[in-house]
Amino acid sequence: MDDKQVTSEQSISGNNEQLKQLIQQYKKINLDDKTDESIKEFNHDISNAEQFLQKQSTQAEIDGYYRNFINSASKLKRKKNNDQVLTIKKQNANKGVPATNSEPSSNNQHSQVVRQPRGTSFRAVPNQNSNDPLKYNETNTGVINGHFDQVSGGNLPNQNTSLTVVKDVIGWTSLSTDPDKEFPIVMTTRVRNYPTFMSDSSAPYGVVLARTTDGFERRVPDPRVAGIYQDIDVAPNSELVVDFISSALATINAWPGVKAKITTPDGNRVLFDKQINGMGKYPTGKLNLMINIPSDVDRVRLSFIPISNSYTLTSNQTSSAYGFGDNPNYMYGGAVSRVNVNSGAYVVSRVTEVKYDFTSDSSTSNYARGTITVILENKGHTSSNETIYRVTLPQGTKFVSATNASTNYNEATSILTLNAGKVSAGTTKTISYTVDFPAVKPSIVDLDGNVTYRTDASFRGDDRQKSGIDEVEQQQVAILMYKEDLRNKYNDTKQYLDTINEADYTTVSVNNLKLKLDEAKAILDEANNNVPMADRKNQDFINQITTEIEHEKIKLKRLTPSIPVMTTNEENASLTVTPQGDTDKMTVQYIGPNGDAKEVIATKAGNQWRLNDTPTGFSIDNRNGSVTVNYQGVQNGSEVSAYDTSGNSDPSDEVRKNVPLKQDTPLAPVITPDEANASVTVTPQGDSDKMTVHYIAPNGDPKEVIATKTGDQWTLNETPTGISIDNTSGAVTVSYQGIQNGSEVISTEKYGNSDPSPESRANVPVKEATPAAPTITPDEASASVTVIPQGDSDKMTVHYVAPNGDPKEVIATKVGNQWTLNETPTGISIDNTSGAVTVNYQGVQNGSEISAS
Repeated sequence: MDDKQVTSEQSISGNNEQLKQLIQQYKKINLDDKTDESIKEFNHDISNAEQFLQKQSTQAEIDGYYRNFINSASKLKRKKNNDQVLTIKKQNANKGVPATNSEPSSNNQHSQVVRQPRGTSFRAVPNQNSNDPLKYNETNTGVINGHFDQVSGGNLPNQNTSLTVVKDVIGWTSLSTDPDKEFPIVMTTRVRNYPTFMSDSSAPYGVVLARTTDGFERRVPDPRVAGIYQDIDVAPNSELVVDFISSALATINAWPGVKAKITTPDGNRVLFDKQINGMGKYPTGKLNLMINIPSDVDRVRLSFIPISNSYTLTSNQTSSAYGFGDNPNYMYGGAVSRVNVNSGAYVVSRVTEVKYDFTSDSSTSNYARGTITVILENKGHTSSNETIYRVTLPQGTKFVSATNASTNYNEATSILTLNAGKVSAGTTKTISYTVDFPAVKPSIVDLDGNVTYRTDASFRGDDRQKSGIDEVEQQQVAILMYKEDLRNKYNDTKQYLDTINEADYTTVSVNNLKLKLDEAKAILDEANNNVPMADRKNQDFINQITTEIEHEKIKLKRLTPSIPVMTTNEENASLTVTPQGDTDKMTVQYIGPNGDAKEVIATKAGNQWRLNDTPTGFSIDNRNGSVTVNYQGVQNGSEVSAYDTSGNSDPSDEVRKNVPLKQDTPLAPVITPDEANASVTVTPQGDSDKMTVHYIAPNGDPKEVIATKTGDQWTLNETPTGISIDNTSGAVTVSYQGIQNGSEVISTEKYGNSDPSPESRANVPVKEATPAAPTITPDEASASVTVIPQGDSDKMTVHYVAPNGDPKEVIATKVGNQWTLNETPTGISIDNTSGAVTVNYQGVQNGSEISAS
């Protein structure tokens, strides 16, 4: 809305012409490519607007309705048509390209445009396909010699000569009817009062439009000096923007100036004829006006007319006495300078990206942040103002930021408004906005924005200023799900599968994991496989698959290993369990000595096995994992069971065996010395079935013999000289011949796997040296012989033949100092002191032999 709109709440009936124009403009929009639903909503808004026109409303009500109704065009949505998208892209290749014949100027002014033939465009032909009412501003207009520096019939003024008179100003015609027309030219920077407000040093020359010649009277204008005009080509329906400076050489007793007047060349239609006050109530200063060119007008006359706030058009102190000209009686009125004429603004939009892909930044985020860019190009010839981009965003969208525009986001309606402010003529302004789109599921968002704007000029026509509108090419946003966690999980798991031997795992568990990987691959390839957005998986499902892959990986089931091998050792009363194959864990269960059920676990880490606990009687071979269970660690003779596992496999079948029973320790063997035979006899006791006899051999070496019972028979492992066994009782006799004389014999015995019995020890009786032979003395007289022992003998045996012819013997034994006979048959006697034994004839066969040892 322009600054001149009526805002009084008391107005009974306001001006609704601009609303009518907007309704007609909207009715001309081509709806062929719009969706049925959006057309229905758009037509409903137009119908309501037409009904609104039928009732009386205040200006404030009309203005409010207009502001709401202008957004109706943004509700139109384009149909999704691939052919149409291609067509739009082709059109977009040429859309917004700056015209090559535009004239650059930092002030967006074109005062020096050279006149074109009548009807020739100063720029480009307006885009007839546009619905923008300001599209006609693309064709520029202009004036010739708007800075008045091209003259003839005289010289331009300078700093020393403030005012000169010429006969012609190129491009301009005087309104004077006098045949001897004159054009006073003033250096506006030299005016006496307020030169800063009444001049432009870059265009200092002004044409003075009034002069009096009667000194201080100043009542009668000089007919040779008058207003000026120029006929210029304009584009029908365009806006005409005129900038000019109105100056007074002095403001003494009068404040002169100029006004602009715009008519058709024949003068029959007046389009503008008003005084503009630029300095308070006075008609001077840097002035600006804009009017609408009617649809049936293509050429207008721009005139500048002298005016004043007094009865006279000239001011005192403007004669030669004050540096203006060379005549002391000439006084001067208002001057016009720096005339610039252009068409208004024409803003079109351009997009560099039609399709966007925005992805949420994590698996837990519900939003996908993205930045949308729109380029605004002013193809007109005056700056635009209130250049506003509007777009409806998906419900729930969060606004983040914008560049090159002030913003307003209505979360209730989801309408985002970006005010880009002014866009200078012939330039572009890129605006962008960053928002967080809802991203709980994949979706396509169609962004159908529009741009509204006005020409940045003071509208002074009798009608209302037009608003421009441009429909932005549809931009499509694909809201994509975050898949990086799934992608990483997929790749890591695929790599893991490549490193294992699938044959070591159950077919079901491997297939379950592969099915999840296939499911993940399908999700990761949705875009490549052109899966429709509506059929793509949402974030919750993607997160679920990511988790399920890990679960199935953990659930990979190794095959059940072979049963462990268990062997017993009767001799040691122990049992050994050995794991098989690729087993990495073996559990051994047993009964402790106190009767409690127990277990130990052997675990393989790398190439080493170890036990979780090493109670008494248990040991492990760290290389092959064999666990030995000795009788000390279990209840005697109890059962041991074991099973293998590999990873998360099911346990193998159990192997079970009893630890061999540990027999009780038997009694020590009995050793009986035999003095007479210089020997000892070692006799096993009880149920013993093994007896070991240690002795010293004659050469001094320690030796042993082992007596073993098999069934009811005992045998020796060897039978060296002097050692013998009783095969029935197991008694081992060690005689002096087999040992070092008088050395010690040691013996232990066992029963089965019992511990050895306590030792029995005894020395073999010493074998004495052989004494001298006894002396036999015959006695012829008494028919007897006497046998006398010699030396230290303590035993003497006498052999004889009894009277009946039987061989006989008697034994004399010394005990202490007394000798005795074992018997005293007839004819045989002993000397108890000397041990001499007398054998008389009565006791022997007559004449038989007697021997003794």
